[in-house]
Amino acid sequence: MPSACLNPRSDGQCRVSPTRLLDARSPSQMTLFPGGFTGPCPQQVIPGPPSRQRTQTGCTNRWRLDRPFSGDLLGQAQVQRAVSLTHRTARSAGTFRTRDVTSSRDPPLMLTDMPQTTGLSSGVHSSPEHSFYLLSQEVTQNAKPDAVLECLGSIWELHGQFLSRSETLAELYTNCKKQRSIVLQSRAGSRQTATSSGWRGSAGHWGRTLREDGGMGTSRGSLKRPILLQLPVHDPSISKEDLSFALRTLYRPAERPERWEGSLLSVAIMLGLSQLYQRVFAVNEYDLLKTVLNWMYLQLNPAEQTPPSHSAVNSFFCRSVGVFLEQPVGQMYLPLFQALRLHGITERNHVKEIQKINVFPSSWLLLTFSNHYYSIHNGGDMHMTDFSKHSIRFGMIVEGELQHYTRAIGLYGFYFLLKASRVGQSDSFDFSLERLRHWDPALTESCRTTQPFSVRTERCVRYQVRVQSCVRGEWLEECSGVVSQVFGLSKRCCRSQVFTVDGLSTPLFVTFALAFPSP
Repeated sequence: MPSACLNPRSDGQCRVSPTRLLDARSPSQMTLFPGGFTGPCPQQVIPGPPSRQRTQTGCTNRWRLDRPFSGDLLGQAQVQRAVSLTHRTARSAGTFRTRDVTSSRDPPLMLTDMPQTTGLSSGVHSSPEHSFYLLSQEVTQNAKPDAVLECLGSIWELHGQFLSRSETLAELYTNCKKQRSIVLQSRAGSRQTATSSGWRGSAGHWGRTLREDGGMGTSRGSLKRPILLQLPVHDPSISKEDLSFALRTLYRPAERPERWEGSLLSVAIMLGLSQLYQRVFAVNEYDLLKTVLNWMYLQLNPAEQTPPSHSAVNSFFCRSVGVFLEQPVGQMYLPLFQALRLHGITERNHVKEIQKINVFPSSWLLLTFSNHYYSIHNGGDMHMTDFSKHSIRFGMIVEGELQHYTRAIGLYGFYFLLKASRVGQSDSFDFSLERLRHWDPALTESCRTTQPFSVRTERCVRYQVRVQSCVRGEWLEECSGVVSQVFGLSKRCCRSQVFTVDGLSTPLFVTFALAFPSP
């Protein structure tokens, strides 16, 4: 029998064992086996019985049986450990836990959600968790996380400067940090008391005990550990794909979903991402209010199978006992309605409708109507501190083969013509706006006779043009940025700058956002 033969068989043959065979022979006399070890070149390797054959698992020197074996307790334990998601956590005196993360360069393994792979060349994982991890690591340049979110049965590593863009996560993270500070101070006080009372135990044992107690010790490393945030989800429509997209928008605001669905609106409400549902395209602010009310109606009436009519939605909310947003069922939707720009709804019939439906608190309506009165009686000046939240949006859809697209709008007595023009036969478009006189033929007859108009010859306007287009299957967005310009009534000063965008494909969703700043 050869000296290098392990596990001899009764028939005199040798079977190679998955261990490293050390031999004093030269490298030319050694061979590399599939398990990653070297050994002397055998003359012939005859496989054993099928029940004794073992195959390699992964890129390390780990082996498993081809078929499950009830007595293989070690193998079963390894499988259970590999497929189960474990966290090194410990309970603390507060309502939060901390997790000791030694390295954030390796993605968290969600084995139950990832496709099965063989070997190192496994391709790109398409799981929601992995998509979020790759983007966050790219943006943060592999920085260590400040918090770990446990939601929908998965772990999401977050960084402080980005999670602060979510109202819900920012509040949760701040509260947990405060609780940890309180616990650390109490533990530090307990340690001083134990020392002053004559305790003479081992310092290493004391520090080790504190570190084992949930990482809440006063050691230097405990403050650097990320905090585990737990966020329950009560809406069954929210999926991991929706949560992954919402979290990716924290790191890359320009991220776009394949399509907008009601579940994205739900996750935006849950996380307090006002910037997410403010990007929804709408023709005007009133149209966006109608969309939200329709969605809310379907949420409260899950048995409905067809889209409701506008009158049915209004009747439903008019029958509500008490103000909807002041009821427990409406409290969770407050962030969504707070993102609406009611001051941009100025049509007389629309204002009456807002008063009629029993949705908004009286304080909201009073503030909205006060802003209307102030702007009309002060030459259009608006109370504006944040353009992204206080500007009023007007949208237009560019589709078909027409060369020019226009839309006339009015706001607080000032009228403008929104323009979108194709540049020749190319895929480039020009976008601009032009101030109109109140008697311009481009305005409708009802607008010229029933709407107020301002006699001011000049009006300072802050505006922004945003264009969304689907090019080769991917949604692209171009923005002009916020531009300030004084518009007059003469031809020399009534037109805005031209914003040109190349490489577009119809249909285009164009949004003009306007605001009249106070002097």
